[in-house]
Amino acid sequence: MKRKLYVETSVWNQLYKSNRPDWHVITEKFMNMVLNSALYEIYISNYVLLEIEECYEEKRKILLEWIQKVSPILLDDSLECEAMMSKYFDAGILEPSKANRYYDAAHVAVCSVNDIEYLLTFNFKHLVKIKKIDSFNGVNLLNGYGSLNFVNPEMFIPEEA
Repeated sequence: MKRKLYVETSVWNQLYKSNRPDWHVITEKFMNMVLNSALYEIYISNYVLLEIEECYEEKRKILLEWIQKVSPILLDDSLECEAMMSKYFDAGILEPSKANRYYDAAHVAVCSVNDIEYLLTFNFKHLVKIKKIDSFNGVNLLNGYGSLNFVNPEMFIPEEA
């Protein structure tokens, strides 16, 4: 069975002139591995595309080319996602008034309602914090959804011999 991986915007962003060369290398290795592997199903949502649309033209063009090349499955946003986002905000996990936090909650909600196993992210400031992960998963469990794993792409790259 293929693992379901949702690639959030911070990962795609590393494919364009990253200020973290190590993340750029990891992301490129991961994307190239995905292109040559049948082990994973890659997902994105309209929220990823909306964030990329906000980029300046050169960056947007490169990121959209990568998305086209990888050809992820596009998940729609839904009322169910919006409801979960509200629950995350009500629980105080993220602040809804900040635009980027809205997208962060959206990525988590899309994964949760679509039974995605792994959310791939480099957002260590707002998403990959143990208290937040526990809180997201607590809200998910209280609402009949499973736990979500917050990981970076490097975890899926095989060790080199």
